[in-house]
Amino acid sequence: MNDLVGRPAIVSGGLPPGVATEPGSPQFIGSWRLMSFEARLSDGGVLYPFGRDADGVLTYTLDGRLSAAVWKADRPSFASDDQQEGTPEEYAAALRSYVQYMGTFTVDRAKMTIHHHIEQSVFPNWNGGTQPRFYEFSEQGSRLELTTPPTPFGGQTHTGAVVWKRMQVG
Repeated sequence: MNDLVGRPAIVSGGLPPGVATEPGSPQFIGSWRLMSFEARLSDGGVLYPFGRDADGVLTYTLDGRLSAAVWKADRPSFASDDQQEGTPEEYAAALRSYVQYMGTFTVDRAKMTIHHHIEQSVFPNWNGGTQPRFYEFSEQGSRLELTTPPTPFGGQTHTGAVVWKRMQVG
């Protein structure tokens, strides 16, 4: 390890395996705060699956890892403080109000896509798969918009449009 806690040292052999090496990928590195999460329907309608006040954090690391979480702002607590003692209704509400996954990422600048390679997700169908996202930076790299290809969600097909703002250190 080098002097940066938790970050592997980069040796003369190059970057660690799995790191996104395409030019431009350093733009992604850091933590991002959710600004908006929209589901855009083919008829022009817009839904807010996690509410207009959804919150979330997305983190990309130098060694090519990512973690993403989005949640409803008003998630209800369980009646019990024991997370294994929730009711079926409490578990269902918790799952419907939160999405999380982690894994690695790669960037294809030519196609303006970033691929999230999912290792674990609260939605197990994504485990071991890849979630592609189209990306666009603005505001001198402090704003990142990720959009999905047409995706099933909530019984409809939509294009997810998620806007992130770079979080400042400190």
